[in-house]
Amino acid sequence: MENIQFLCEEKNYTKEEISIFFGDSDKTKLITELKEKKCLDQEKNSDRFRFKYVGIIAYEKFTNCVFPKYYQKHDLNNNKSNKLNEFKQILKVFNKYSYSIRRDNGFDQNTIDLIGSEFILADAIIKDYINSGLYVKVQVEYSLNGEGETNWETTVNRIDPFFTRGLPIYSDVITSNTFIEDDYIITQIHKWAVKYCIKRYGLLLEYDLNFDIESPDNLSDIGEDNMLITLLKW
Repeated sequence: MENIQFLCEEKNYTKEEISIFFGDSDKTKLITELKEKKCLDQEKNSDRFRFKYVGIIAYEKFTNCVFPKYYQKHDLNNNKSNKLNEFKQILKVFNKYSYSIRRDNGFDQNTIDLIGSEFILADAIIKDYINSGLYVKVQVEYSLNGEGETNWETTVNRIDPFFTRGLPIYSDVITSNTFIEDDYIITQIHKWAVKYCIKRYGLLLEYDLNFDIESPDNLSDIGEDNMLITLLKW
């Protein structure tokens, strides 16, 4: 809750105020990107800005909720809990409208456009985690006369029996053990993604969910971006 902040569409903000909402570092690149995406408008010959956008802008550790312009007269810093509940209702309207667009354009009700929307992607990742759990890699290890379960299909295909009264007798058998590779790198990426999505968007998406599984705090703790992308595509 402490990293969630509230702004308002069409309200004037100084560059200093923008920095407060998005962190203390230089925000030139962020402001340029928001302007290019038509989310932010700058007054001519001035350092005053107006948001031309309603929704969520997540940057660094902050999750900024931009209210519609009719909230300009509201004190958005007063009773943050109430304002959060109001913004959740706005998000529900957006989601309902988005679903209506997808439905009217012939998309299946479970189909969502994940491009360009971290919020929608986060919702999909959290839902998938709730329904299916973490991605796991199951390994099967075969051995000769091991302690695992006898794999008769493999034994018949690989071991030559001897026969007694026309019946095959196998002096050796192939056994198999199944185990989950806990440190599999894709599982580590999935853990990070679920943890990130719940921490940043869980409250806004109304998921009453704690993710207490040990997981990396940063994606860079797992590996370099290009390497991880290659693994995911592979």
